[in-house]
Amino acid sequence: MTTTIAIRGPLALGLTAAGPPAAAAKPMSAFFILAVLLGHAALGLVCSSSSTISTLHGIVAFGFGLYLVAVKAPLEEVAYVGAYIAGAEVLWRMTGSKVFWEFAKYAIAVLFVAAWLRLRVRRKSDLAILYFVLMLPSLVMTFLGLPFHIARQEVSFNLSGPFALMVCACFFVNLNLSLPTLHRLFLAFMAPAMGILAIAVYGILTAKRIAFGSNSSFATSGGYGPNQVASILGMAALLCAFILIQSKRLRFGTALVVGGAAVVFAGQSAMTFSRGGLIAAASVGVLGAIFLARSKQQRVRLLVAGLVLYLVGTFLIGPTLDNFTGGALGRRFSDGNVSRRDRLVMADLRIFAENPLFGLGPGTAMIERERISGIGIAHTEFTRVLSDHGSLGLAAMGMLFLIAIQRLLAMNTPLGRCMAVSMIAWTLLYMSINGMRLASASFFFGLGCARYVDNERRLALLLTDPATTKPGHTRRSRLKRHAEGC
Repeated sequence: MTTTIAIRGPLALGLTAAGPPAAAAKPMSAFFILAVLLGHAALGLVCSSSSTISTLHGIVAFGFGLYLVAVKAPLEEVAYVGAYIAGAEVLWRMTGSKVFWEFAKYAIAVLFVAAWLRLRVRRKSDLAILYFVLMLPSLVMTFLGLPFHIARQEVSFNLSGPFALMVCACFFVNLNLSLPTLHRLFLAFMAPAMGILAIAVYGILTAKRIAFGSNSSFATSGGYGPNQVASILGMAALLCAFILIQSKRLRFGTALVVGGAAVVFAGQSAMTFSRGGLIAAASVGVLGAIFLARSKQQRVRLLVAGLVLYLVGTFLIGPTLDNFTGGALGRRFSDGNVSRRDRLVMADLRIFAENPLFGLGPGTAMIERERISGIGIAHTEFTRVLSDHGSLGLAAMGMLFLIAIQRLLAMNTPLGRCMAVSMIAWTLLYMSINGMRLASASFFFGLGCARYVDNERRLALLLTDPATTKPGHTRRSRLKRHAEGC
């Protein structure tokens, strides 16, 4: 008779005494991935034609997440919805959805907090909580210096990202993610990103004339902010690349679909003429690959995947897009201009020097920043916190780097190190270019705080083998101890 050990807890893996996890996710098929991506390409075009449909899409996504929390679904499933909302945020904004501007950040935070609260044993990230708390004192400056309704809006705009980051970090430290589960989470983000790509491509194909210059292009970004579109598409390309290099046994059809999606995402990210999204993704991809290359087999897989993507990008996609833009794309990516971000950085540093303790407060600092540099909204989070929050903001940034070090040291597998380093590194790069405008920054930082199971079958056999059970430790208690991270 097979004895089933059902574990309900923060890191439940669904292990059974008879063998591998009972509810272990299986690798995705090529047909499944292709159907999801093409379906969302069509959905993106439909949303672009109707803001009502786009609004309903956002409400349904959030409502489904609430349903999963209500029925006490596994945390992994709630994480899928969080990834989907993070990927869909730009889609909703560019299609005129009536959900409020910071909807994605608060939606993810509500879902993750609700799921976290129902855990019997709750783990949290004290450093992430301290990171957010350190930003709170300067809010007094904002509410004293601005009318209440404006101060409230400024606080929401500037602190919704840090708040979501804190929540995501506390949520994901309760998760152990297997490789198939992780890749499903990747696909949940990539799906709405394909809708964004479809809108941008459709805009290019139907445009009567596009003038390619030396700046980011709204015309090739679906009519929305090129920086944000490029970042989402660049991250989608990175996640495709990770599926290719992390998978131990990947069928040719699946590799072809995922590799093709990586090339398409990267190509359209480049076509926005916003360089940061693609450069950040490429840099993080190389960094993550270094931590995966621990065995000869893995190094061969990395070399083959990297070589194929490099050859296709360098000798096929790159020249084709450069010719399409009349050489403007190549000139754009070879241009070292930082798009006036240096002026914003200097303005923030000046404000910090004059107000070193608490800064001027979110919103109030923006007014002064605009007076000094001519640009109000900050693009670099690391200097924004200095002008907005003063020395406490500097300490808050220090908490993020301490978390990065802590998570890297805590990981004891190549997959864990790869994910901790790459996800947190991508977030920090994004913050240096775009602040915390998107929920994706908070979500992927949190994902870097999760833990990862390389081989579920080996783990199940180890935990259910009577020879490995110490006196006083039943099989159920050992499984529960592992699930709770003890």
